This record gives sequence, C-alpha cells and structure tokens, in this order.
Amino acid sequence: MADYRDRYIIALAPSKLSLLWTLAAKWLAYDAASKRSVKEPETLGLPQNIHNPTVSPIRRSGFGILLSGPFQLHRALSVEDLINYVDAFAEQQEPMNSGKLNIRAIENRLYMEPLRNSPKIRNLADECVRYFHKFRMPSKELPANSPIRKALTAPQLEHYLKWGQPYVFDEFKQQIPLTARLPDQVVKAMQVRLSNHFGNSLNGGLKVDNLTLFRQPDNLQPAEMIHQADFMLDTNNEPITLPVIKTG
Repeated sequence: MADYRDRYIIALAPSKLSLLWTLAAKWLAYDAASKRSVKEPETLGLPQNIHNPTVSPIRRSGFGILLSGPFQLHRALSVEDLINYVDAFAEQQEPMNSGKLNIRAIENRLYMEPLRNSPKIRNLADECVRYFHKFRMPSKELPANSPIRKALTAPQLEHYLKWGQPYVFDEFKQQIPLTARLPDQVVKAMQVRLSNHFGNSLNGGLKVDNLTLFRQPDNLQPAEMIHQADFMLDTNNEPITLPVIKTG
C-alpha cells in the first residue's frame, strides 16, 4: 500500500550503471540507486559543514532533469500502477542523447545542462507532464496571499495552478541542478572544479534512454530511485497506443 506522505518525481537521469551517475553520486555523497551514502565522496575542497547544505537539495530531488513532480500519488492509484505506466510510457520512447554538457552558473547555483536545448527532449517532457498528470493528488486551492504567487511569473503560476508545477512546457528547463545557492566568492571556483570532476563524461552528453522514478520519503530525507524504465521504441515497428490512466 502506498504511503501518501511520499512524493514522486519522474526524471531523465543517467543509467545507475553509468560513469555520469557514479561521478554524480560521489559529488552528492549519496547514491539514490543503492540508497546509501558514498564512503569516499568528492567534496572538491569544501569542508563537510559547507558541502552538506550545498548538495542536500539535490539529494532530496534526485540527480536528473525534472519532468514531473514532486507529486503525491492519487489515492485511486498505487505505486505499482505508477511503475507499470512508467514502463508503458518508456517503451514508446526512442533513445536519444542530449549532446555535450557543460556546467553553468545561474543566480549563484550550478547546473549541468546541454550546450543546446533539444526539441526532442522538450517534446518528451511535454508529453510526460500531460500523461502522468492524473497520477497527482488533486491540488488544494492556493491562497491569495501565498508566497508561491509572489515568487512565480504569470505563466509559471498558470502552469502551477493547472499542472501542479511551474517549470513545464514553455518554462521547462533542460538542466540538472548540482548545488544550492553558493556565496559569490566561490561560484567560479566551484564551476571549474565540477567541470573537472565530471571531465570527459560531459562530452558524451546525457544518454536519454530511460525514465527514472524517484521517491521522496519526506522533505528532509534524500530521494530514492525506485525504478528505471528503458526506452525501447523501435522506429521500424508500428507505435503502440499508451494505456489510459483511470482514477475512478
């Protein structure tokens, strides 16, 4: 039975067997696939008392490009239902590659992102948001004085009210967060250190060949990878219609 305090995230993440995943786990000092801390993390010169708050938000969300979530599961559906539909969705997707990645600083946060946004990844993200929306617990009405309303632009707020998350469709971001906000004086140094840490794996790009499902036990604990579903579309075959999600 599902624990409805849990929240779920659907993302584009490296295979848990890939070098990119291993390097990310070393930087985050946590492997979401094994659900264990990394014994010899690469803190890149940051003292532990600074490294922990720097990477904690990323550990809680999972390493990957966010497609859908975090969301609480609709009470008419189970985690097993969600996994089955993730599999069905992934089977209809063709593997692709993001192209070369780089480490970019945005408002003192560091992200891993493609040098050029991919229309194919954008289309995949749009389709994912629409398809898995029914798995969300219906959102509560957002109070007029909610800080969320002040923090978002008008289009972002419109997406949040309709889809439960602001950064979708025209606001979708093809990036993987790497840090929380950093002090001004360390941003450039950490950008260089992370670029060196990930090294040649950045040149190989993100292999977009699976859909990854993370679970957030709560807002404080690291996310856990509970499933990776491989993309299996053979363009030589006729596409299969995705099953309809029924919530009652």
